[in-house]
Amino acid sequence: MSIRIACEEDVKEIATLVRSLSHYYLPQKISSAQDSLTKSLSTKSLPSWLLSTLTEEQFLQRINSAEYSNYVYCIDDEIVGYIAMKESSHLYHLFVSEAYQDNGIANRLWKHIGKNCSVEKYTVRSSLCAVPVYKKWGFVETDSIKEKDGIRFQAMER
Repeated sequence: MSIRIACEEDVKEIATLVRSLSHYYLPQKISSAQDSLTKSLSTKSLPSWLLSTLTEEQFLQRINSAEYSNYVYCIDDEIVGYIAMKESSHLYHLFVSEAYQDNGIANRLWKHIGKNCSVEKYTVRSSLCAVPVYKKWGFVETDSIKEKDGIRFQAMER
């Protein structure tokens, strides 16, 4: 198990991981009992503005941009977690493979950020299912739940 800076060679695996979890953006999460094919088809339900941010090209741009800090959590050379910070203060992405959720990986990634991106205030636009996790880390809601083209999110800060 290790946390390291994401590199260009990780782009395909990161994009695949994030897209595999994109169903959490949708109002009604697909149950974990359904197969992965159904989940991958759920990306077709995402609005085009969101899908356009989940391409390999976009992940490559963020990895190569000084504006973003990108880290991956690896187990046996497999990327099972990913975190991206924009301008050191905005939590842009935090994803953990479903097979590895509830094992503290998101928490380890967040603590790693705290050591490497120390700022006064952090912000996030959380999916609704992730709000409890962010609250555990000291985030509070800063506005009412917002919606854009069917995608609901909660603005929070710490």
